[in-house]
Formats: sequence, structure tokens, C-alpha cells
Amino acid sequence: MKIYQKPYIETAWFDFGLKDVNKFFKSVTLFSDCTDTEKPRGTEYNIYVYYKVDNDKDWRLAGRGGAYASQEIDFTNDNSCAGKRIKLRIAMGSNTEDNETPRLRAVVINAVLRVPVKRSWQITFTLEPMKDLQDRQLTDSPSAIYDRLFEWSNSADMPTPLIMNANDIIADNKHVFIDPASISTFQAVSQMADGSGQKEYKHIGSMVLYEI
Repeated sequence: MKIYQKPYIETAWFDFGLKDVNKFFKSVTLFSDCTDTEKPRGTEYNIYVYYKVDNDKDWRLAGRGGAYASQEIDFTNDNSCAGKRIKLRIAMGSNTEDNETPRLRAVVINAVLRVPVKRSWQITFTLEPMKDLQDRQLTDSPSAIYDRLFEWSNSADMPTPLIMNANDIIADNKHVFIDPASISTFQAVSQMADGSGQKEYKHIGSMVLYEI
């Protein structure tokens, strides 16, 4: 595309500090004003916005505006502008005889970072009873299960992923990391043995597992 032959400002590449993450570039907001305050505000000035994404060789025209305090220009009409980085060329001119340019004060790129999506599983479980679905003894202490889950979620103790096995094929044989389990008490039953007032507690836990 032929660039509008007026004075212009060309920016560096913007990647928002994340070079390998895809972004959706929605629009650019320009903050500008007139150099001659006696002229109609913005009406005699032209601002053209061009952009490149990633390895584009040619500039694309996003749109044009005037010298207004704030104006937003969409990069595309169909929300199709996406990539890992973007740069701008902003050309400025006027329709006046002296060909003055507007004054550009700030530029804001409106974008959304598209973080890679990972599959996850929300699991709810009880710490009691101490047997699995095959009636195999797991432990004599519910706190041992809770401590083990906390150890697995702690990167200092378990820096490598775990292998999740399940009867459900959707969740079977997956490499995962887990968040610390959240435990809630749902029942407290008084023990009738010696009248000591001791209670037996039962707990429900939940945690999230993320596939790597």
C-alpha cells in the first residue's frame, strides 16, 4: 500500500513483553490536538494510521481521523488483526495552506493477550473413609492424604509434573500439575466412648489439575 506522503511517526515493535504469545489487536487510541488553537478543533487536520503485524512487508491502513483530544481507530472492521507483535506508522497533515500538522500527544494500543489454553480438571473428594473404590486401604490418617497433596502441589518439593491415572479415559494417563487442595469440614460427630467430648471430623476437599 502506498503510504500517505506526509510527515509521519513510526513506532518500534510492540509485543507487550511476551514475544511468543498471540495477541488480538482491537484498535489504537490517539490523543492529539491542534497546533493552532484558533482553527476549528481537529476539522482541518488529517491523521492516518498504518500498521504491520509480525512479518508483514507492506503497511496496512487502519483508518484516518482528525486532531481530537481522544479518538479510537479500529485496525480492521472484522476483528481479524492478530499476531505476536505490531508496529504503527502515523502520518499527519492538514488541509490548510501552511500545511501544519497536528500535535500527537500519546498513542494507546488496545489489545488482548491470548494465553495458550490448557485442559484442566476440577476434582472433589473426601478424606474419609480411608479406602479407595476397590476397597484397598489408603492410609490410617486423613491428614496424611492432605499432607501428600500439599507436597505434590509445592514446586519446592515436586518441580516435575505428576502422571494422573483414572478409570475415565478423558482423564487417564495425563501429565499434570495440581493446585493446593482446599479442605472444608462438613461433619463433626461426638465420640461416645469415655465422655471426653472428643469429636470425629469428616472433610471434603477440592483441587484443580492442569495438563502440561
